[in-house]
Amino acid sequence: MSSQSDELDYAGGGLPKETNWWGAFVIGLAGTILVTGIAPVMVTSIGAAAIPSIVIVTLSGWLLCLFLAELSAMMPERTGGSPSYAYPAFKTRWPRVAEHINGFTAWAYWLGWFPVGPLNMILASAYIVDKFKLSTASFTPIHTPIAWWTLIISIVGLLLLFIPSYMGIRFGAVFATVLGLLSMIPLTFLAIAWIFHPSVVTWSNLYRFHQADGTGIFTPLYGHGWLAIYIAFAFLLTWNVIAMEAAACYIGECKDPDRDAKIAMNLEGGYGVFIYTMIP
Repeated sequence: MSSQSDELDYAGGGLPKETNWWGAFVIGLAGTILVTGIAPVMVTSIGAAAIPSIVIVTLSGWLLCLFLAELSAMMPERTGGSPSYAYPAFKTRWPRVAEHINGFTAWAYWLGWFPVGPLNMILASAYIVDKFKLSTASFTPIHTPIAWWTLIISIVGLLLLFIPSYMGIRFGAVFATVLGLLSMIPLTFLAIAWIFHPSVVTWSNLYRFHQADGTGIFTPLYGHGWLAIYIAFAFLLTWNVIAMEAAACYIGECKDPDRDAKIAMNLEGGYGVFIYTMIP
């Protein structure tokens, strides 16, 4: 891990340091909770054969967390995740190119995170509409019907989530702690529940890694070769597991960035690997 003498010369964000490793960790759980969106799709579509690719890609997410822990220790005042390190890292070697790298990485980061809020609110609101038997009256703006209740609940939910963002890191960390405990305790229990009732596990499906139709792991599926299928699903998976590095966005607001970066990023990556491996 970088020492104090390894810090780069750069402009900091000047944000107040009002949290610690726990605040960065619980807010970063926004990436880990995405397992609920990708794991069921991969397992039901591919079967146990999806598990090796899930583990491999998830380990790359943990590796990214380790890289960002190093960068955040070298630039403890920077906030905003991986794009915030792009310009200081390249400005001395390639000053003109550094500006374009900074702009592109910031845009790519926005493109990756922008759908998270709307997509998850749409899923949550659709669940609420179905659970409480609300009206499904809809409109069709672009060939896809959208229920009015789904739209209204999504907008209200996003506005409510804006409040902790506006209130700052201290309130946001408390808010994230509550949501993190409410979501991660059930997920963690699901990950280890089989230990209390091992007879429900079909071990032959696991160690043979059969596809959903019972064929081998390297068998063509859905009219495509096995490699094309795994690459296609890995694309979706990567968008989820790399999100574990969200904790790095808040290292610059930690009271002791050098210490907190190591704890938050390692814990985020390790817990992410555990959840993404055990839930499927």
